[in-house]
Amino acid sequence: MERAFNICFSPQFCVFAAAMLFLVPLPWVIGWFAAVVIHEVFHCIALFLCGKTVYGICVGIDGAKIFAEDLNWGQTVFCALAGPAGGLMLILAVEVFPQLAVCGLLQSVYNLVPVFPLDGGRAFQGAMHLLFQEEIAGKLCTVVEILTCLCVLAVGVACTWIWNLGFLPFILVVAFVLRVRK
Repeated sequence: MERAFNICFSPQFCVFAAAMLFLVPLPWVIGWFAAVVIHEVFHCIALFLCGKTVYGICVGIDGAKIFAEDLNWGQTVFCALAGPAGGLMLILAVEVFPQLAVCGLLQSVYNLVPVFPLDGGRAFQGAMHLLFQEEIAGKLCTVVEILTCLCVLAVGVACTWIWNLGFLPFILVVAFVLRVRK
């Protein structure tokens, strides 16, 4: 029996999007939303190229989750990197829509951080499982995630206390580390 394709938005995402409309100029909101859509479309194109069926997408405050058939490790690497690749291609639109280019660049750089569940973490995990036995791959992924989180925390501390940029960088870094470690 064929499954229906579903799209859902969490209530938290809807509140966040509404707040953005009040707090951020409209061209930046449009650029951000368009970059998100293009990012997810590139993931779906990659899944299609791998012969997989996409059953739905759920957008939440902490990102989007695509529901599809299971992937092997090689397909995981390809599909995980497809979204950030699509976002990086938006740099080509900098002359026409600079907000879209900036949002695509920032989303791609963020998503390429090698920490699960981000795309970079999924790609790194897939690559390690292709190159090493499962036990070694798991340990390598854990070490890289911990080192990455420590580096991000160090940047947050430096931004807040050394460069006196206020508490927002530290709060954002702590939120990031808490998100990826849950």
